[in-house]
Amino acid sequence: MKGGGSLAPTAAQRALTGEPVAGYRPPGRITGEAPGRVQAEDAGLHRRRLSVARPYYSPSPPRIFPAPACSTKSGGAEGSRTPDLLNAIEALSQLSYSPDRWVSYQNCEQADKCLSAIRWAHMLSSHRTDTGGLVPASAADLAKAIRSKQVSSREVIEEHLQRIEAVNPKLNAVAQLVAEDAMRQAADADEALARGELLGPLHGIPFTVKDWIETAGVICAAGRLERRDFVPRRDATVVARLRAAGAIMLAKTIDGIDNTVYGSPKNPYDLSRAPGGSSSGEAALIAAGGSPLGLGSDSGGSIRYPAHCCGIAGLKPTSGRVPLTGHFPRINALSDPRTQIGPMARFVADLALVLPLISGPDYSDAGAIPMPLEDWKLVDLRGSGLDMTGNVIPRGSGLNLTGGGAGQPPVRIAIFTEFAGASATQQTVATVRKAATALQDAGAEVEEAVPPRIEESLPITRAYWRRVESYSWNEWAPDKEKHRLTPEEIERSVFEWDRLRRAFLAFMRRYDAILCSVAGGPAGHGAAAAEEFIFTLPFSLTGYPCVAVRAGESAEGLPIGVQVVARPWREDVALAVGRHIENALGGWRPPWG
Repeated sequence: MKGGGSLAPTAAQRALTGEPVAGYRPPGRITGEAPGRVQAEDAGLHRRRLSVARPYYSPSPPRIFPAPACSTKSGGAEGSRTPDLLNAIEALSQLSYSPDRWVSYQNCEQADKCLSAIRWAHMLSSHRTDTGGLVPASAADLAKAIRSKQVSSREVIEEHLQRIEAVNPKLNAVAQLVAEDAMRQAADADEALARGELLGPLHGIPFTVKDWIETAGVICAAGRLERRDFVPRRDATVVARLRAAGAIMLAKTIDGIDNTVYGSPKNPYDLSRAPGGSSSGEAALIAAGGSPLGLGSDSGGSIRYPAHCCGIAGLKPTSGRVPLTGHFPRINALSDPRTQIGPMARFVADLALVLPLISGPDYSDAGAIPMPLEDWKLVDLRGSGLDMTGNVIPRGSGLNLTGGGAGQPPVRIAIFTEFAGASATQQTVATVRKAATALQDAGAEVEEAVPPRIEESLPITRAYWRRVESYSWNEWAPDKEKHRLTPEEIERSVFEWDRLRRAFLAFMRRYDAILCSVAGGPAGHGAAAAEEFIFTLPFSLTGYPCVAVRAGESAEGLPIGVQVVARPWREDVALAVGRHIENALGGWRPPWG
């Protein structure tokens, strides 16, 4: 967001008290006052609406951060307005926000401290209210706050459980809630921190899990009546790794739109609409503040499409990056190289936080590969040799494959909004082009280009769906009575699939990333047809990493996401491009007060 002039202390104080301030839009609250609609009510300070222009290499947008200079404590709005906070407001008012001056700063530490003090104080002052409290914070910010003992893990877990209790009757997003166990683990985490023991980078942070991913001691029905009482004996690898990083599981979330065990989840932005499938409850609950992050899975778009429908961020990693051990239906690299487990969150930075924690071989999934993961913060969109914080990227780092390093070309991005058999609404096309403009303004090289043979993706996928697969890894347990393909059709399907992959590889030789829509329009009513996944299916077949991030909204106020696709193993590029779009266009917007 561009801005000029200065922000007077009176304006900042009016923002803290909820009074209208030009240039910011307060969040809304989920209500049941109108059937099937999410109504907005003015409530508190919107975390992204103070008018501040920031350079593309800024380390972070204005957000809720622990503020070292602010010693505020929870205890009511009046109690939060300490001299430190007022000093922060005064310091903020002294900064001139003309674009020319702002871009001259190589780092934004002074403004970040001021904004952090204001937002953190406001968040703590509203801690026990229905205006958001700790709920809007990112997982990374909550982790910092817990480590610095500004809040306890117990407080964080308790507030998210309260949020689930408030929104789940409307959303029907939760399959299994483990509140007592979560509170016990939170108490253990706080005791460990008091002893000086840090459990990991996610110490005391809540997370949720799609009900296709198994969790020890908690029912994993996977939407099937025959599994409605099935209790796994061990965690899926990804769940075990998040626990080992200190995270605390709150709930299993409902998979799919027409779940035969738990019913249909709802979209928090419009309760008459679906949240997208099949990581449906996961996306809805994260968007509504019941969880800061979670785990989903994606075969043809089942992370990306719900993220788009619910206005959050989601990452489908490169095929082979994350082990699939403990996923149901059982997946392996030979029978289904499309399906991947990946993180979902409100903020792209949280996807980047989780990815290295769940990546790498587990010596059970034969398809998991020990591939190094590049640092997404070192990706330079403009090819200047500077990372997003303004630091010099070391020569020979290989961070950008067509650009990067001093004197090298900028990151090259292909953009398309349609192809044979695929089209999008006018608002969706405008959103993609707005994201492209933001990337171009940041120095990336953007051009129109459509990957060859992309129109073959849906027929190839339809043929794949007709194949017989096994429900078990260890025994042949077919999911269909017989094959619906002849032997020749099977071989032809594999041939066409491989031909598509080779065509895309040749195309990606010229580009670092692709920018396109996630779907043809915003969230719809009921289960989506196969054609709704036509923009996501190609990149499932190729196994490329993809980030979905909110970049706009429809006339009805529904989120519209865009999809950033990178070369194989270049999640760092997809994350960096997605983060810039999030910063430039706003990203997640709360559907509650």
